[in-house]
Amino acid sequence: ICGATAQLVAYPLHIVRRRMQVQKFEEVGASGSLSYASTRRALKDICHREGIAKGLYKSLTLSWLKGPFTVGLAFVSNDILKSFLTKHNLRDEGDMFAPLPSQGVISACEAGVGEKRQLQAIERLVCGGVAGSVAKSVIAPGDRIKILYQTDREKHFTWRGAYCTAKGILGEQGPRGLWRGHSATLLRVAPYSATSFAVFDPYKGAVRDFFPGLNEVYVRFLAGAGAGMTATSLTYPFDLFRARMAAHRGAESPYDGYLRATVHIVRNEGGPRA
Repeated sequence: ICGATAQLVAYPLHIVRRRMQVQKFEEVGASGSLSYASTRRALKDICHREGIAKGLYKSLTLSWLKGPFTVGLAFVSNDILKSFLTKHNLRDEGDMFAPLPSQGVISACEAGVGEKRQLQAIERLVCGGVAGSVAKSVIAPGDRIKILYQTDREKHFTWRGAYCTAKGILGEQGPRGLWRGHSATLLRVAPYSATSFAVFDPYKGAVRDFFPGLNEVYVRFLAGAGAGMTATSLTYPFDLFRARMAAHRGAESPYDGYLRATVHIVRNEGGPRA
């Protein structure tokens, strides 16, 4: 319920983000996208032209279905990977205590191998990154359909329409069309997770120094918000590439590589401001 409520509150900003990511060129983005000067102007214009339900909350039900499934799949994958690594580490440590023939049989407890070793930070990071990649890969087709509707003001969302859109992409572009731009998402997962973990503790220290005596719950909240903001800012270009490629309706991808896409955006759209 908390996740659905948070998504409900923030969803109009996701709509605006996608519209502004693809608004520059119709041949790159979706047809029907407007040109917005600011977030406030975009919210006002979408609400006025398309309404609240059909504009600011377009395809929200798809996100509500996709969100819990993604999170659940990521947690399950993460638990499976951590369990595998724990058992693997335990087996390796057990091999270190193989007795010599003259020593007889030594139990695992006597050898000190009975307790499971805690996973190291890098191992937890890898598990989280792989689990997130698995979950994102499974729901990528639904994510592309969502982006197509979010960025096109002429197209009203219905479940039947979403099915027909997916079927059309499959027929025209093949299975790869449903995963168009997904590699940018995968490239974003590891740096995002690594950055979030790396800056969380420094932010906690900074918050404690700036607000002495602040409740630990608020310290973690502010540190988490700062870590998320930092990670999002550093990996935002991959999110832009994902939106541009997923919103493009042509048979061929709008960019033939991320390096050339970066050069094109820097030269033609003002670099970091794009």
